[in-house]
Amino acid sequence: MRRVFTLLLLGVLLGGSTAFAQAPQTDAELQVQLAEARRQFDALEYEQAVPTLDRIVIALQSRSTDDARRQLAAALEMRARSRFGLADQDGARQDFVALLRANPAHTLSGQVSPRVVALFEEAQKATITRLTLNVSPANAAVLLDGVRVEATGTIPVAIGPHTLSASRQGYAPGKLDFTAVADTTAEATLALARTSAVLAVVTAPADVEVIVDGLSRGRTAAGPPPADFAERATRAGIPANQLSGVLLLTDLSAGAHRIEFRRACFVQAERRQEISQLDDYVIDP
Repeated sequence: MRRVFTLLLLGVLLGGSTAFAQAPQTDAELQVQLAEARRQFDALEYEQAVPTLDRIVIALQSRSTDDARRQLAAALEMRARSRFGLADQDGARQDFVALLRANPAHTLSGQVSPRVVALFEEAQKATITRLTLNVSPANAAVLLDGVRVEATGTIPVAIGPHTLSASRQGYAPGKLDFTAVADTTAEATLALARTSAVLAVVTAPADVEVIVDGLSRGRTAAGPPPADFAERATRAGIPANQLSGVLLLTDLSAGAHRIEFRRACFVQAERRQEISQLDDYVIDP
């Protein structure tokens, strides 16, 4: 009896140590546990996979990066399918709903049972709808609930309230709250109001101080600039690999502006720029 009791106690302690194992804290720990969860899932070891994935999900829910959201969706898919394999359909359904809220565009991976596909599609119908975005200007930085999205197009989105925000230099930031409802394509239109002209400056070499109308506006940083500056460099007779990054000068009002360029041991240069309207302007290198 003493030996049986000892073995039972040992089993409880070992089981408890697994159940209460900590969620991964570092990226390295997370990758190790993700690999182990994938191994357990692929080997159909669902009873071991679920607690491993519990810890991974807890760790990823506290992270807000794009990679973390993708990993969270993958972990929730594995846990949902593991729970389905353990005849826990309610748990699987809850995981699919959480997955779609984390990543409405997620699709199932690998060979999937038709019954699992049906459960996933049921969760899709109850959880997501479509959203048509129309944000101007088209090159604004657009966030939907804090996640970067394209300014225009139609994307899947979770049913419920959302916040759309957009920003761009030379424009006042904008924000729009809306609610997406089931079986209806939601629409979100946001036009930013122009507040100033923006002047893009590139120099060769970098680390040049830029002075506008007598006031220093910073220094150009190391390049390279975007590819569309290569043609301007060719016209100016400057090797593209010598160009700095782009320095954006904002809050420029209409009228004539004097722009000076200074760096120690170099000859000072000067340009004139006429701002006829609030728009985007580019000075040749």
